[in-house]
Amino acid sequence: MNKELVLQVINNLPDNATEEQISEALITIFSVMQGIKDFENGKFISQEELLEEIKKW
Repeated sequence: MNKELVLQVINNLPDNATEEQISEALITIFSVMQGIKDFENGKFISQEELLEEIKKW
């Protein structure tokens, strides 16, 4: 995540956004970006594999 993206996320929040809202917005963007990166690198499992993993819980 670069500085420009962080500023863009913050600037898109309301002026009265709390620290918690800012943190949540940044974490959400970071998580989505990481998921895209993982997908592009082949680091994912199928829905069937996920359901099998859940059964083990």
